[in-house]
Amino acid sequence: MKNLILPFIFTAVIFLSGCGNHELTKDSEGIADIICRSKGVTEQLTLEATKPMPDPDKIAQLQAESEKIQKEMNASYQVFNKKYAGKITDKKFNKEFEKELSKALMNCKNLSEEDKKMLKENLEEKN
Repeated sequence: MKNLILPFIFTAVIFLSGCGNHELTKDSEGIADIICRSKGVTEQLTLEATKPMPDPDKIAQLQAESEKIQKEMNASYQVFNKKYAGKITDKKFNKEFEKELSKALMNCKNLSEEDKKMLKENLEEKN
């Protein structure tokens, strides 16, 4: 569970490749926000489900929130892919996008210290 953030980053890099300007920071921050909220809901859902007496209403509410976030993420991917369609295979862009996304994710309150450490190391490698 603690390493859930890396699959999100790699998925985002694969699906959302394509730009190298100031808009990239803004787009990365929006994507990071969605990833962060998704991680938070996933953690809450896991905690609730592992309780001795899980609240079925709380689980249903969290599952609905998770589905809503997933739809938002899919819509964001589609917009991003359309916006940067010609740059998806650009390795330089992919590197810059991953760097911007990692920077934006550093502000996520739902990341563990281990996740933040990995992001920081990733940022140091990109510089």
